[in-house]
Amino acid sequence: MSEEKINNSLDLDYPPHLLNIIVVSDGSTDRTNEILSRFQSDRLRVIYEQERKGKNQAFNRALELARGDVIVFTDANTMFAPEAVRFLVRGFADPRVGCVVGKLIYRNPKKSLVGNVEHAYWTLDNYIKEWEGRLNCLMSANGPIFAIRRSLWEPLDDVVHEDFIIPVRITLKGYFNIYEPRALAFEESTSSARQEFIRRSRIIWKGWEATWRVARALRRRFHPMLAFEIFSRQIIKRLVWLFGLTAFIVTLFLLSKSLYRIIFCLELLFLFSALAGWCFRKKKGFFRVFYYPYTIFLLAAASLIGFVKFAIGEKPKGVWAVQRPLE
Repeated sequence: MSEEKINNSLDLDYPPHLLNIIVVSDGSTDRTNEILSRFQSDRLRVIYEQERKGKNQAFNRALELARGDVIVFTDANTMFAPEAVRFLVRGFADPRVGCVVGKLIYRNPKKSLVGNVEHAYWTLDNYIKEWEGRLNCLMSANGPIFAIRRSLWEPLDDVVHEDFIIPVRITLKGYFNIYEPRALAFEESTSSARQEFIRRSRIIWKGWEATWRVARALRRRFHPMLAFEIFSRQIIKRLVWLFGLTAFIVTLFLLSKSLYRIIFCLELLFLFSALAGWCFRKKKGFFRVFYYPYTIFLLAAASLIGFVKFAIGEKPKGVWAVQRPLE
């Protein structure tokens, strides 16, 4: 954790006596503990874990000390706009609201191509979340910025995404999750395709595990809107690799028709462009255009790997870590 993040949290436009900050140093091996030791006070409490246990266990430990009626979740590499917490908390004026989700904006200061793709993806995702919130069918949060009522918290285990399972649990308890686009948070995009591949395959694995658990819960208590959301937003997008592979195979059997020969040529063009993107990934200028199909193919492959690991019961290796160096 950097000094910038700590100062960002302490300088939020919110009454200081109502804002308690809890930081979990989860087996940190960098300068995090040294930095935190200079800031620890009544407003900022630090939990030092010697053994690295992962993000969800860090949340469980922090919630043991949390005293407020509203809990705001964030990540160590995420910066809040000054008024972000104010906008999050305002949503709870409605007693039917159990979770308020803020807007996450990815910055790309290094101008990396994978960062451009990630920025485009999350821009679209924010639009979808806004409409889901208006329809009272928002079932997933932005992990680096969301808030819940303390009374609705349930401990997490290690193999589910907190920004998915927490809103789902709240929905099943009869509360709404809403989207607050004025509550802004900023994060740097991933600059390495390899990092994004590893991260995405782990996210997909955990997503399938959470989806499976929610599906079993729906068998006991069916929720039509939640079932639709799970199918449309969780299952379909994680099977993009299957749709692409199926389309390619079907096209092979229909090459006798001119339309499908054209489609097949376009499919081959995409695959060769992805291969060119890998070959020229360190080049600049014109060759950068091939990086986009390469990144899309890489993310689809990560979805496939994540699905296979879930299907065979293999647990993902590693835990969440900040990819940006300390300042």
